Amino acid sequence: MAYVELHCHSYFSLLDGVSSPEALVEAARAHGHTALALTDANSLAGAVRFWKAAQAADVHPVFGAEVTLAEGASLVLLAQNQGGYANLCQLITASRLDQMATDGDGDVADEWPGKIEARLTWERLYQHADGLICLTGGRQGPLDAALLRHDFAGAAAHLQRLQEIFGPAHLYVELQHNYLPQTQWLNAQLAELAQQFELPLAATGNVYYAHPDYARLRDCVTAIRHHQTLTAARRAGHLALNSCYSLCSPPEMARRFAPYPQALAATVEIAQRCRVSLDFSQQRFPPFALENGRNEFAELYERCHTQLARKYPDLNPLVLSRLSHELQVIEGAQLAGFFLHVAHLMAHAARQGIRGQGRGSAGNSIVTYLLGITPIDPLAHGLLFERFLSTDRFTAPDIDIDFDTNRRDELIAYIYDHFGRDHVAMVCNHVTYRARSAIQDLGKVLEMPPAELVKLSHSVDAHTASAAAAQLHTRLPQDAPAHHPLRLLCELLPQLDGAPRHLGIHNGGMLITAQPLAQLAPLEPATMPGRMVVQWDKNAVEDCGLIKLDVLGLRALNVITDALAEIARSGVEAPDLTALDLADAEVYAMIAGGDTIGASQVESRAQMGFGPRLKPVKFTELMMQVAIVRPGPIQAGSVNPLLRRRAGQEAVTYVHACLEPVLHDTYGVLLYQEQAIQIAMAAAGFTAGEADLLRRALAREDEATIFGPLRQ
Repeated sequence: MAYVELHCHSYFSLLDGVSSPEALVEAARAHGHTALALTDANSLAGAVRFWKAAQAADVHPVFGAEVTLAEGASLVLLAQNQGGYANLCQLITASRLDQMATDGDGDVADEWPGKIEARLTWERLYQHADGLICLTGGRQGPLDAALLRHDFAGAAAHLQRLQEIFGPAHLYVELQHNYLPQTQWLNAQLAELAQQFELPLAATGNVYYAHPDYARLRDCVTAIRHHQTLTAARRAGHLALNSCYSLCSPPEMARRFAPYPQALAATVEIAQRCRVSLDFSQQRFPPFALENGRNEFAELYERCHTQLARKYPDLNPLVLSRLSHELQVIEGAQLAGFFLHVAHLMAHAARQGIRGQGRGSAGNSIVTYLLGITPIDPLAHGLLFERFLSTDRFTAPDIDIDFDTNRRDELIAYIYDHFGRDHVAMVCNHVTYRARSAIQDLGKVLEMPPAELVKLSHSVDAHTASAAAAQLHTRLPQDAPAHHPLRLLCELLPQLDGAPRHLGIHNGGMLITAQPLAQLAPLEPATMPGRMVVQWDKNAVEDCGLIKLDVLGLRALNVITDALAEIARSGVEAPDLTALDLADAEVYAMIAGGDTIGASQVESRAQMGFGPRLKPVKFTELMMQVAIVRPGPIQAGSVNPLLRRRAGQEAVTYVHACLEPVLHDTYGVLLYQEQAIQIAMAAAGFTAGEADLLRRALAREDEATIFGPLRQ
């Protein structure tokens, strides 16, 4: 008999579920499931990853959540349509915001509690029930809890209330069978109650991991969540009674629910009813306000051409061709309004006397240069526009804007006020387990001595927990028993690798949308007063078609502001920062002498040490210095070959002759991301856009998703 799992947790049910959305989808496909629901606890943090994985595996995705009610019981809510999805997001958001103190006007008061546990009121359920299908929650639900107390009247009252909220066509009495005590009796009582109210049954597995061998890891993360050792957590009754919470095959579920075949059939019917897309590319930035209904692209076109004469006095066909190409790509991607909004923000900062400038791949665009977003002429430095935006990838442009750190918060406050607080939130950052954090947390629950854990965590030079496990395994005695703590640690580390531990905030990423944000993704209060954070990280934001804007603070801009103020007080004429002499020999002499304290980009100990070794005498060599003193080139062994080749101590060689024009300026050493694009174009015949897809694949952990089309 066919079956669809509708109650399934990933590791985005923080420190409760232990499998990734991708692992759950793969297990579902392997078991022959045609659909799968993801229902993390008060969260849609894994929804976009789940959506992508399901699409790739040809598994129909059902989006939902296990929401916690005010009294502590839970319900499973599934989004039937886009309206239901929007209501689900609003319910998850309200489950935290409603607990915050409000002032007399109903606005959040000055007291800001930061992160709080989710608790959803019944009143909110009444308000946002449309488009949602409700399952009664199983063992965590209000019905089961009442029945196990033999409070039959209370169970009936809860079901009556849910029926009033969702209606009989959108409410299912949930049956579970995880081989717990009283399961058969409880399911019989639930079936009788459903018959009494003329409601259908739905079977679920209440899944917490993709495979049974992850049951032990779930015990460990449960102990971590309760700040206990495994022994103490077991004694306190926090651990599961068995390992029967993995994703099962339809035949296995048919065996478990043999008396209730209608409960299995209902799961397929529910999945077929649920149709939701997470493509929000039409909900990007709000429209840019223009008078007389003027077209956004026409406004962008005019602004760019107005600045041409000032930025390019010696106008030539190359400039016009580049501008035409960029505008064509921007128009095709429907991003004209976004560029106008960013230009408006930069202009507002300038009017307020707040120093700021764009950087990153946005510097590769002549449009951002003409709009005053970035200060660098991309043509003068041979920068490829496709590094920023291309027709081969309709993903969001990445614009990082640095502002004076002393006044950055003013800009963030302006963004909230300008766009409306309902349309703005900070992007989250999922803080994940890596080598040392995994060793520390797992070691504690395994009751390993603190001193030993410190020693172990500092003895590994690996970044990932999986690599750390391989290193630690060499320390394991050959005759170590199966229950030896170090053996257990080595077995558990790879399973925990990369799992999120808690939700943080991106350094400066802000998400601004046309539709109220809480209808697209759940929001949570940040620890900083007045700030909200969306449950999606930067990759999820990009993958569903939205755009983040990075509003960052840069101390170097403070230094420049203070220096110019001091110059003004002294009566000396201030320098024109847009016309600096990039060949100033005195500057290069300071860098070559390591005298760079307070100089942005070259003031670190590593940079101060490298300057005297390289002794740059021109701007392109200064670029090399900044680029090479980074983990990637250092780990690749690029530093010494570059120094020797520049000094004439080693011949400059190229793997292929076609790479010489690309790598000539860096002595045959690959340093820049633009060079990676140019290599793919020269060696593989890629277009600039395809080459940038390759570059992006190399930079992301889910590179297989991007590499797939390039292999065809």
